[in-house]
Amino acid sequence: MSTNRSSSSQNARIFTPTVVLQQPSSRMVVTLDGSGAGNYNVDPSIAAGDCIRYNPNDETYYRSQANLEANAEVFGVVESISGNKYNVVVHGSINYPTSRLSAIPSTEDTFIDILFLDWTVPGGLTGEVAIPTGSNIAIVKPVIQVAKHGEFNGVVVNYMGYQMGNAAQLQLGEESVGTLVQTSGNPGENYIDLSKPNQMLTVSENPILYSQFGVKSGVHYVELTMASSANIGSIVVGSTVTQNNPSGNGSIGAVISASGTTVKISRTSSSLPIYNGYCTIGSITFQIIGSSITDFTLPIKTPERLSDGTLMKYWLNKAPLTRVTVPTQLAIDQLEVGGTMVLGNITDLETKITQIESDIALIKTRIGL
Repeated sequence: MSTNRSSSSQNARIFTPTVVLQQPSSRMVVTLDGSGAGNYNVDPSIAAGDCIRYNPNDETYYRSQANLEANAEVFGVVESISGNKYNVVVHGSINYPTSRLSAIPSTEDTFIDILFLDWTVPGGLTGEVAIPTGSNIAIVKPVIQVAKHGEFNGVVVNYMGYQMGNAAQLQLGEESVGTLVQTSGNPGENYIDLSKPNQMLTVSENPILYSQFGVKSGVHYVELTMASSANIGSIVVGSTVTQNNPSGNGSIGAVISASGTTVKISRTSSSLPIYNGYCTIGSITFQIIGSSITDFTLPIKTPERLSDGTLMKYWLNKAPLTRVTVPTQLAIDQLEVGGTMVLGNITDLETKITQIESDIALIKTRIGL
């Protein structure tokens, strides 16, 4: 007698319970407190519609950006801001600000369906997936699926990102940027001695190190942008900038330079948070419409002395690009070399070719060609 071995599995499929979601939306929303009262901080430049990430080094939420792996992490998307409360959609249905949605560039003629983390605009989204001009790689991070349903116009999907680019492999030297080395002597020109105090670096030139250390050590500089009606001169240098904001009434920093509508201030991690709104410099009131961190201070690492008396210091690698490894076969339309080209044992290819051409001309002359 034959046996039907599929009947039990068939019945299992029939009687396995299924769940059908009937609600028009499903989402997870987290509310962040930007007042500084909690055990974290929120970058005041964050606006509704921004993708944000959390930096555990300085316990601060910043705008995400696809220009670096460290910056391309996404905690969620800010749906709205009320006072100092930031409503962040971590997953699911979102009512993304329509003004920002309509301004998103896309290669599509009629619609945008998937929004990716933008390379150039902090916190922004784009409909394009392309390697930016002047770069050879791009980080592709899908964040929102545009899809109207009920009162919502999209879904935060926050898929895992990946890096795309050509086959060239960029190498930054033996150690990665941000690596600490403990040694008695300077390990190389790419390293910074962390035993020295008050060493400041610019954010624009050292984005990886800024992502690593943040603004927890010493002072940092912030550039304030005032409303267009402001006309601020250097006379305010040295003055304290105060603000009455949701975190309290007090100093947000001291002016180190000022011109037109731009004021640069020095502050510490314990200073009151900066908010877009009115502030006072001296006895004059101005309106802050934007702010960005420009410089930060490296931490101090105390050297250690060994039993034999050797002083071991900590050195931080800021390694610039030292070499590029490319595939065994490289196809290009045109190659332009600004300096000297080395080929095998030939140290100057241009000089060698010129010499060969001269020798050929001499030979032709002697044999009557």
